[in-house]
Amino acid sequence: MLDRRIRQANSLALSQEGLSIHALRLIYAVVAGLSPEQEQFATVEIPLVEMKSILQVAENNVYRDAKRVALELLNQTILIGDDDNGWKAFQWASESVYTPAKKHPKGYSAITIRLHENLKPYLLQLKSHFNSFPQRVLYETNSTHAFKLYQILWFESMAASRSAVEFKLSELKKRLNVQKKYSRFAEFNRFLKSLLEQVNALNSGMHVNAEKVGKPVYAIKFVIQPIEEVQRLKTEEEERLLKALKEFGYFNPENALNEYGFSRLSKAYEKVTEIIDEAKLHGKKPIQNPAGLLYSILQRGFDLEEAEPAIPKQTELIGLIDRISQDFEAALNDYCYALWLSLSEADQAEIYRAIMANANAVVRNQIERTGWDSRLGQSLIQRHLERQFNKQLPGHLKEIRAFALQGNYGHDGHLDEAIEVLEHTYS
Repeated sequence: MLDRRIRQANSLALSQEGLSIHALRLIYAVVAGLSPEQEQFATVEIPLVEMKSILQVAENNVYRDAKRVALELLNQTILIGDDDNGWKAFQWASESVYTPAKKHPKGYSAITIRLHENLKPYLLQLKSHFNSFPQRVLYETNSTHAFKLYQILWFESMAASRSAVEFKLSELKKRLNVQKKYSRFAEFNRFLKSLLEQVNALNSGMHVNAEKVGKPVYAIKFVIQPIEEVQRLKTEEEERLLKALKEFGYFNPENALNEYGFSRLSKAYEKVTEIIDEAKLHGKKPIQNPAGLLYSILQRGFDLEEAEPAIPKQTELIGLIDRISQDFEAALNDYCYALWLSLSEADQAEIYRAIMANANAVVRNQIERTGWDSRLGQSLIQRHLERQFNKQLPGHLKEIRAFALQGNYGHDGHLDEAIEVLEHTYS
């Protein structure tokens, strides 16, 4: 993440979209892995253990937030163009799939994402009308509006090569997705000043000042001064370590290097290789998920100076948490499916209408095209049933603690620790 640059067409950077900052971090983590020569999109798998550093969320909420963000990429719309010249709308992703550890061939939980095919002209084989920005910018702000303003100014100014760009107020509000807010200019001006302070705090390669145009004000002129980005080049040792981590299956090792530092990361890597070699030497079951094991060593506070970290206990705990979570989701799915079958056709039709009334245009079109039996359709129905019939849910499906205690998960210290983590996740 330190120095990866994200290439995209100017029209995509300047498009209207309403993604959260977490969804932006996820989708651009996928985009950052694209090659300039690539001709087709590939399905990208991201281990769940890496979602914490990609999204920058609390560890206890990783599954919940990763699921929310993955679905957000299917539901939110990109709008390229305008009413005068024509527009095109589609989603960021065409598919998001979660695979629990018990069903994954390598034994770890992961989310796979496939970029929408309509994004190809804006991300692949770019020859002109494109630019790039450093991925780190997404981690230097928590404001979607500040990031969007940065994108607008960076791409409109051709990476700060133009000294000024100007926007009518209505156009600027539309691009920032605040058309229905700040009816008074004084309010919008305060909002804009706050965004500019955040943009100028970024290590982005430019400094921006805003000037009012007209009385009354009808436009904003942004005066842009290019400044040198502060970049840190990786050493040969760091490059070798990152390559080794990628071979382990670590999706985004740059994030780990940035978060933990070279010393800690290299020690964790050495511990994992020791464990792998030890397993081979004694004919034990091979380590199926070395990246997950490495993440556990980094994340759960092992003393990396010790010769024998308590790996078995921690890996057992992680596996138990994953098993309870997946069983709970499966039980909830089964209950909602049975509940759905028990409803009359009239009640089902009413639920269809309610879902469509609250869905955006892209989701409605997707449902009309693929039907209610599609992955998206089934997901929307289940979420609606969970909300509408929450009070009727059996006790063990209302609380994860009740579900875990009545299941066959043992009654040792592992279960108590697992429940504590899961209660934060499902709170």
